[in-house]
Amino acid sequence: MLSRSAVILSLAVAALVATGCEPERRRLDGPPIPRSGPVTPFTHPTGIKFVLLPAGSTDTSAYILEMRRPLLMGAHEVTNAQYEKFAPDHTRSKASPGDDHPVSNVTAKQAEAFCNWLTKNDPLGRKYKMPDPVEWEYAARGGRGDRIYPWGNEIDKEKACYESEGTTPVCSYHPNGFGLYDVAGNVGQTHIAAAEAER
Repeated sequence: MLSRSAVILSLAVAALVATGCEPERRRLDGPPIPRSGPVTPFTHPTGIKFVLLPAGSTDTSAYILEMRRPLLMGAHEVTNAQYEKFAPDHTRSKASPGDDHPVSNVTAKQAEAFCNWLTKNDPLGRKYKMPDPVEWEYAARGGRGDRIYPWGNEIDKEKACYESEGTTPVCSYHPNGFGLYDVAGNVGQTHIAAAEAER
């Protein structure tokens, strides 16, 4: 797995970027985000597809992850082509060269700026942010607390791009239970706490 942070919409600008679709969900950088209507999957004008993660809880046996309201998250890591609509001069990593490969070598500050840019360029006024650690883990587990990876407890190079010299195009492997791709492997994702630690 590449060591630098990557933007995923989820995530993560995973950095997963998650939309602020939850009623009165507090952001770290501003006032509560009001409810603006029903929470439904959509595709941003950049081509980034967002999927709905249902409210619920996941028991990991060590702790319980609880999501009290539904959350929208990018279906896969942000691609080079999608990120370059925001930053056309971004230098692609040699390990992740294709348009449909995940963007890499993105700092937390750049991921935040990307989220702000997505917000500014959303015709319906939706807000975007990186997911917090609970949102990210809940999303990555895909509703399963009984396993480490979407497929089980052992890493499987047939099911994720792992310990490779490069990345694979996004969505090259099966999604998890919530319809999210590449939550294990390909590039490292970041979330709000990781971004704050980077500062």
